Amino acid sequence: MNIAELGIKVDSADAAHAATDLDKLTKAGDRAEQSAVGLMKEMEALEKSLSKSVAVWWIPRRLPDCTELIMRKHILNSIQEHAAAEYPKECCGLLLRIGRKQQYFPCRNVSTEPNEEFRIDPEEYAAAEDIGEVIGIVHSHPDTTSRPSPRDLAMCEATAMPWHILSWPEGDLRTVVPTGDVTLLKRPFVHGAWDCWQVCADWYRREWGLEFEAFKRTDGWWESTENTSLYEANYEDAGFYRVDKPQRGDMIVMEVGRTVYPNHAGIFLGPDPALSGEDSATFGPGPFLLHHQYGRPSEIIVYGGPWLQRARLILRHKDAQLTT
Repeated sequence: MNIAELGIKVDSADAAHAATDLDKLTKAGDRAEQSAVGLMKEMEALEKSLSKSVAVWWIPRRLPDCTELIMRKHILNSIQEHAAAEYPKECCGLLLRIGRKQQYFPCRNVSTEPNEEFRIDPEEYAAAEDIGEVIGIVHSHPDTTSRPSPRDLAMCEATAMPWHILSWPEGDLRTVVPTGDVTLLKRPFVHGAWDCWQVCADWYRREWGLEFEAFKRTDGWWESTENTSLYEANYEDAGFYRVDKPQRGDMIVMEVGRTVYPNHAGIFLGPDPALSGEDSATFGPGPFLLHHQYGRPSEIIVYGGPWLQRARLILRHKDAQLTT
């Protein structure tokens, strides 16, 4: 149906102007659509180009969007050369700041399983510190993606500096940045970084503002009498003393599994499982215990039954806050 069929009289000149305006709008719409398509193609090409060159993708654990970081090309080239030379082992090194310049400092991987993990030679780390300020940890992922492992994420937080991960020979480089705030619950187990002692230390820092030195501990230290009983040997120097009856905030040290020493610890929460800044999602009369068992995510459990039987030490910190 047209306008004439509706019985509306329209001046012919007005109709011509209207047709011309409509034609202009249509052409403008076509040009806008073509521009949008062209822009999207340019963005896709740019993304592909960056992913293959010097773009570093930050994998944020708090923010929904990725933020692009750019690494200097000569440093990226040095890391790639190191990864190629060490392949199929993981390469590792340090990013240094020397005055206003940055430099990649390659290190030896002294891990007993260099195809699966890396450990930087402590002497080389010290030598790097003599040259400049360490501002990043670098390692490669042979024959896999640059996606950070749970250990990568844990050690990134523990070292409080960016970790740069290069997949090789794919050549994709990613960076993970420490957030400074890891949840107490549901963190994966990584011995030496996210383990039973660390969840206790983090609870004390968050709830009471207490800080502890970084205790070095090797996996399996509890399996031989030739090793030191770490909890028993260090609790006094860390500011703890023994008590007979627990109150909220005390650390319960237990023997779990095949062990010659007390090898596990948790925070006694009493009847209140609440945690600052996160939902404990725990209900009931308790008493409750926050702990991080080997090979499992950190969690809150009811402290009783077999867990009560495993307890060997009840430790209270000298700066403990009184509970009512």
